[in-house]
Amino acid sequence: MGDLRQRRGGHGLPADAVSEPKVSSFPSDDGLRKRRRGSHHTSVPKVTPLVIGFVLFYALFLATVGHYHTWLPDPRGLDAPSDVFSEARSRVVLDTIMSFGYRPVGSKANDELTPQYLLSQINEIKSNAVDDVRIEIDVQRPTGAFGLNFLEQFQNIYANVTNIVVRVSSATPDGREDANGTDALLISSHYDAAIGAGAASDDGVSIAIMVELLRYYSRQPPKHAAIVFNFNGAEETILQAAHGFITQHKWTQDIRAFINLEAAGAGGRELLFQTGSDELALAYAEGAKYPHASIIAQEVFQTGVIPADTDFRIYRDFGAIAGMDFAYIANGYVYHTRLDDTSRIQPGAIQRLGDNLVGVIHHLVNEPATNRRKIHLHFTGPAFLHIYIDAKKTRLTSWSIGEGVNGPVPSTEGTYILQFATGIPPASFHFWIEAESNAPIEIGLTGHFLEERTTQMQEFLDALPSWVHVAEIVSTWRSQVI
Repeated sequence: MGDLRQRRGGHGLPADAVSEPKVSSFPSDDGLRKRRRGSHHTSVPKVTPLVIGFVLFYALFLATVGHYHTWLPDPRGLDAPSDVFSEARSRVVLDTIMSFGYRPVGSKANDELTPQYLLSQINEIKSNAVDDVRIEIDVQRPTGAFGLNFLEQFQNIYANVTNIVVRVSSATPDGREDANGTDALLISSHYDAAIGAGAASDDGVSIAIMVELLRYYSRQPPKHAAIVFNFNGAEETILQAAHGFITQHKWTQDIRAFINLEAAGAGGRELLFQTGSDELALAYAEGAKYPHASIIAQEVFQTGVIPADTDFRIYRDFGAIAGMDFAYIANGYVYHTRLDDTSRIQPGAIQRLGDNLVGVIHHLVNEPATNRRKIHLHFTGPAFLHIYIDAKKTRLTSWSIGEGVNGPVPSTEGTYILQFATGIPPASFHFWIEAESNAPIEIGLTGHFLEERTTQMQEFLDALPSWVHVAEIVSTWRSQVI
């Protein structure tokens, strides 16, 4: 029994084989938690000064661009002096026009109320004009037709549409004649509306701006060119009134350039999105107080991808004159909808466009007139070419002929010679020349071919002995007046 008890107590093992329980080699729960916390802490990357600097720069850049994109000047009030443009005065005109209701062509608001109100404003401005300004008013109601490829080719026929046309110029001492000569700048916008559209921005605000510009120039007449304002009443019916004006009105023969005011949105910064001459682009760059233009917008718009057009096209194509096309483009979702109301036009938007127009118009009508002409030449011609530019008091301003140009070299007073050689007969020429003069400018081209003979050259060769060999060199001359 004793032996049995001994075996049970020792579980059948010797006494010296019994030991203390072994400690496990696995870490405890507390150890695991500590290790995990330590590993997580070391895996978080450190924020370097470079990353912080980039984030700060990017935030500053976005803030600057956003501020510049939305910034508008402070509007001037009703008590602003007459020698500055006032947004508040323009808003009075706009609010009155908007009070007439929807203005589609054929409605009472468009065909009666708005023209009557505009004429009352124009006559009031005329009565308060300074003595050395002349203001002429003409209400035109043209009838006509023209073909137009807009979306599809069609014939656009119209009858008795309305243009309210005003000419502002410096007056002679007796106040009865235009002292500016015949040159004139056209400023145009329309007061009619698309069907169902509120038309505060398209194009009521432009009409209001034109009234304020007329008020401005009635107190400060243009010095070297007249200004013609066309308040037209039929643009949304596919450019009808502009066609009637540019093809039929008596003053169109004097117009040398135009400014068209439009909208494809409401409020914000206006955009110069079309222009047609280097001189106008330069006038905008130098005259606009807050310039905002885009050549990309012009290229895209003129591809026809956007199913829209403006009176710019009519004045350009039917009047053969260069111009500038301005438009409000912000908030485009209101375009041609009832949402196009005055609340969308932020304070300062009218002031901005007005100040820009005053600067550009001042640059165009108050600078001495010059007879600047630009000619583009496209032809296949001789390998060696001389270009003679002859006019009295000519100033050759710029040219583009490629390599090998020597000039301008004034050989005599009023004459320039440009020389060009390719060494490849015949050569394909595409270049332009621009010059200024108070008289017609004559362009003469002389060249040397290696492949043709004129009658005179052949007569000369026939007179030579038979043993004489002459290289086939021919001189030609072409003259063009620009």
